[in-house]
Amino acid sequence: MTEGWFAKTDCRHYSGDTPCRFKRLCPDCPHYAPRGEEVLVIKLGALGDVLRTFALLPALRRRHGENAFITWVTRPNALSLAANQPAIDLTLPLTLETVLGLKGRVFDAVYVLDKDREATGLGLTVEAGKRWGFTHDKLGATIPANPEAEYYWRLGLDDEEKFHRNTKSHQQLLAEALALDYRGERYRLQPSEEDRKSGEEVLWKELEEKGLDWNLPTIGLNIGAGGVFAHKNWPPERYAELIAARPDLTFVLLGGPAESQAMEELARAPNAVNTGADNPLLTFAAIVHRCWVVLTGDTLGLHVAQAIGTPVVALFGPTCPQEIDLYSPGEKLVTSLECAPCYRRSCDVSPSCMEMIGTDRALAALERVLDAGGWEW
Repeated sequence: MTEGWFAKTDCRHYSGDTPCRFKRLCPDCPHYAPRGEEVLVIKLGALGDVLRTFALLPALRRRHGENAFITWVTRPNALSLAANQPAIDLTLPLTLETVLGLKGRVFDAVYVLDKDREATGLGLTVEAGKRWGFTHDKLGATIPANPEAEYYWRLGLDDEEKFHRNTKSHQQLLAEALALDYRGERYRLQPSEEDRKSGEEVLWKELEEKGLDWNLPTIGLNIGAGGVFAHKNWPPERYAELIAARPDLTFVLLGGPAESQAMEELARAPNAVNTGADNPLLTFAAIVHRCWVVLTGDTLGLHVAQAIGTPVVALFGPTCPQEIDLYSPGEKLVTSLECAPCYRRSCDVSPSCMEMIGTDRALAALERVLDAGGWEW
């Protein structure tokens, strides 16, 4: 090492192999910012679940201080959700490189927010002053890492407690499991200006091709809900009935690759536009932002609308409506079928729980949300 040379490796701007963004050498640098407590958060679950855990970031800052350095590990497909989140200092994908890079690290606190072995195992590869959330025992069985997490852990094992007795939202349950001072903060997405322009261009192009007025109410229809749970999707014919019932409104079709064909078919209606099934997540969020209200099942589209500030009408069949907080103006429409919620992966009940939610009921809820003011431009 050169005599008299030193690097302030505890500075949050230090990179280790390249100059920092200020292009200054460490001695006497005015931008030196020592890192506070080192915090590792591991969240590998579904995209919607990753998104709504961002509601806990303010509470994590209150616990560990504004100078804490928060490292967030998630699956590669969720990285864009963490983009521009000011409370996250470093986001890492779940890759072999990340696992090797964490080896030998020591954190003041490690938060494992999932119960699967990939997450709990990753949490155990680093040293921690305190572990929160979940871990696993020598047999690989998931167990709470701290006493406060026991109730949330038990919810996954006790259907009666989860479906019928619990009244708390997912965010409240998780905050209590981590003993955090959660104050009802909402989770947010932070699309860049480029993302916003991209979303507007997609929507504008489709509206222009059909001769639809950009300034009239636009109703987002998020028609997908994944295939994990049976009957989580509202039937496609319900969306078609809704579009036909209000020719004076413009319907914006939202979805992913699995919904591509259904979106094309629904877009044959003169008042419906297909925004595409392969938009980047933050472009998708920007499109949702331009809708006055979004009709959606309990899926990623619901959480994107919540995070971007668009009112929702949320449909609930096999999943738990009480676990969802509606931060924006909106309504929950819950099935009347007595066996719901159930989280079943297969079901032959007919009509299904989602089929029990009629078009008239959904349309009335949309009209109430629009009358209440809808989106503030």
